[in-house]
Amino acid sequence: MTFNIGSQTGGVINNVAGNQTISGGQYGVTVSSREARQAADDLVEALGGSQLRSNAVVVDQTAQIQAEMRAAEPNKGKVAACLDKLINAISTAEAWAKAGAAVVRPIWTLAKWLGPLGAPILGLLPGLV
Repeated sequence: MTFNIGSQTGGVINNVAGNQTISGGQYGVTVSSREARQAADDLVEALGGSQLRSNAVVVDQTAQIQAEMRAAEPNKGKVAACLDKLINAISTAEAWAKAGAAVVRPIWTLAKWLGPLGAPILGLLPGLV
């Protein structure tokens, strides 16, 4: 028996040969480009109101993220690299406290929009989302 599976779109797609048992359910998160653009703007606003607004790396990476997200076709690789540098710049508990919980949600949204490129970034976020 042969299966030819074409293009698929969805939150969670399982292609399984044989039986599959799922316990606990499955879900997927889809973030649109519009939502990701808003998250970039929210990130700039949240960091601008935090004690990290004077950190040059934070300001630079946030500006680069916002600029890339304003492009007609944002480059996910560039956004991921900037998010990684941003997270590393605020990687201590003290820095997260200075940034405030308001920055975590937009970073989470951008990381989800990135798909597989965002997975490492999600692992670096504090458990505030």
